[in-house]
Amino acid sequence: MVKKGGKKGQYLAGLAKNLRAARKNKGLSQEKAAWLSGISYKFYQDVERGKKDITTHNLWKLSRALDITADKLIPSLDEDYLDLPE
Repeated sequence: MVKKGGKKGQYLAGLAKNLRAARKNKGLSQEKAAWLSGISYKFYQDVERGKKDITTHNLWKLSRALDITADKLIPSLDEDYLDLPE
């Protein structure tokens, strides 16, 4: 399980929010979205609740199932959040 708070927690919460909005926009249940994307229902629920991280492959599968581009699921990030080296 991912720790609450912190930068990763903020990222996962943003991903969860975007995923939930995209799913609801399509009028899908969590179960149907999971089935369409080929991932387990339990894993889908955990991602949408911000409890699990996701691989790029699963992000791609979800975006295809929801008929959106993957960048629509990834939360906006600022430089402070990323902690990029200079």
